Amino acid sequence: MIIIPALDIIGGKIVRLEQGEYGRKTEFRIDPLAYVRQWMEAGCSRFHIVDLDGAKAGKLVNRELLSAILSIKGAEVQIGGGIRARADASWLLERGASRIVLGSIAAKEPTFVHALLSDILADRIVIAADFRGDRIAVSGWLEDSPLLLTDLITHYYEKGFRNFLCTDIERDGMMTGPSREKYKELMARFPGIFLIASGGIRSVQDLLDLRNDGVPAAIVGRALLQGSITPEEVRALC
Repeated sequence: MIIIPALDIIGGKIVRLEQGEYGRKTEFRIDPLAYVRQWMEAGCSRFHIVDLDGAKAGKLVNRELLSAILSIKGAEVQIGGGIRARADASWLLERGASRIVLGSIAAKEPTFVHALLSDILADRIVIAADFRGDRIAVSGWLEDSPLLLTDLITHYYEKGFRNFLCTDIERDGMMTGPSREKYKELMARFPGIFLIASGGIRSVQDLLDLRNDGVPAAIVGRALLQGSITPEEVRALC
């Protein structure tokens, strides 16, 4: 299993939200660059960065910090949050982002995502299927969409996309365990999907359970920041 530490950024600082609510924010006094290097030493090479300011603004905001993180040698970084223009996607890829994560734009404007394929390989795009119940949430999770989770994945799966980040918003930041049954259902329905589990992971046992379920990758946020999962445990898994 690939363990992907998450860095959610507001105002250049690492934060965690509870259930995606900006009013329920915990700020961590940890230097983002030092944090990436810490987990690289523990064996992680892939990182998930969300520009939460960008998710609200509809454009990249924390560009200086993103550029600095992308300059760290050996870090494979996927970035989301506010990527709703071709220029923002190109800016990130030109600076070394391994993948761009498209959430709201994928749900609202699929023609934009399809158009990107003329410039960007599908393997370098991650479709963020962030769900609350059975429905997709958009605009930094501030709005519920009428679109069903399975409908969104079906649309892009049939277009040749295979990287899907599935975050259970109701579990995100809550340390209540991941949505194992949902992930197993999705992997059975969409053979060959590279599913990145996100939301609720609280312990190394959760990661072991997901690995046993066949989930190829998991994003971990609060559990790493609070020490519920240690570098030694991550090193052993990696």
